Amino acid sequence: MTPHRYRAGGRVLPVELAVVHWTASPLGHDAEGANRDRIARWLLGHGRDSSTHFVVLRDGTILQSAPLEDRTWHAGGSAWVALDGAAYGNVNNRSIGVDLENVGPLSHTRGCWRDDYGGRYEGPPPYEDRGEHYEPYREIQIVALLGLVSQIVAVLPILAHPGRWVGHEEIRRTKIDPGPAFPWARLRAALLS
Repeated sequence: MTPHRYRAGGRVLPVELAVVHWTASPLGHDAEGANRDRIARWLLGHGRDSSTHFVVLRDGTILQSAPLEDRTWHAGGSAWVALDGAAYGNVNNRSIGVDLENVGPLSHTRGCWRDDYGGRYEGPPPYEDRGEHYEPYREIQIVALLGLVSQIVAVLPILAHPGRWVGHEEIRRTKIDPGPAFPWARLRAALLS
């Protein structure tokens, strides 16, 4: 469980939104590139003052770091325009966070692919969008995410509406996650089925 959250009924408002993020984590050393140690340290509060409810690792493993009824710190400084057109701040108070293990942007420098932290990227071929490159999400990871989404909707039926799932980039101008490689069409189709 992550220490960066309120406890004892810490959620101020009912859940109305799910926010999808990437973890900005470089590849790990297992077959799928999962970086379990780094993610575990983050969820224990080491290195970042943020938290989330779920992380879907590159190998499809799902980690839950906070109960759905608790608030986590995954969307600070964000604002959301609801389905009825009303604008809201305090997104952490009304949402759950779902992170996918992914490093995000990649660049080809010094003869190889590198992540934004300067590390060498040796994963699957990058996803290209308008001349920019990103780590692709793995099929096993997306299948696991869609199963998780189904479980979340069973507990929080309000999240069955595709308009209640947004990327971090949609609620905060300075963010670009989960990026163009994220399969929004598959997520929305799963919610509508």
